[in-house]
Amino acid sequence: MLLSWGCIAQENPIKIIERSEGNMVIFEVKNSDVLEREVTFWFNEIKGFRAPRKPLKVVVASGKTERILEIRPKGGYSYNYGFTDKLSKATLSQNKEENTQKILSQAEQFIKSNKEIIVFSKDGCPRCHLTTSYLLDNEIDFQFINITEDKEKARLMRNLLEVNGVPRGKEILMPVVLVNGKLTHTHKDIKKFVSTLGTKKTR
Repeated sequence: MLLSWGCIAQENPIKIIERSEGNMVIFEVKNSDVLEREVTFWFNEIKGFRAPRKPLKVVVASGKTERILEIRPKGGYSYNYGFTDKLSKATLSQNKEENTQKILSQAEQFIKSNKEIIVFSKDGCPRCHLTTSYLLDNEIDFQFINITEDKEKARLMRNLLEVNGVPRGKEILMPVVLVNGKLTHTHKDIKKFVSTLGTKKTR
């Protein structure tokens, strides 16, 4: 199954907070992700106040909130805005394996750390079914994670892809498989790939 992984159901870790303080309206960015992220914020439309025309960028550490803008409206005002986010340059320059472990630690509520193989699957994906069927038929221990309609698990997969250099919006072939901490995806020959995951256990 080919999909643009940036379009799957997921909970965005970035929230824009708007609050009043005296005669000002303050815009802040909250990052609930385990990794530092860079946020680009802009106004699509404004009425009743002045604001920068160019997009504003701010780097927000994990679990932190940063102020991005203050406005002083005069009388009635209205606006709408947009934003995008991505991993910061500092995060991307760090060790991939270290970042992968940070992400897995955050997801410990549904990650079994003793599993050497983790398969991220999606409903209606024949390649995912082939992979899991091979592992089951050959009695190879693995953990199965279905990202369909599960925002937290989809976010986990998104983060893993991102720290491994896959930009949001890029099309990938499912399944996404984590083998001994190393992420793999978009296997052109899925049968050949799954055959490398192990052999049938002998009793």
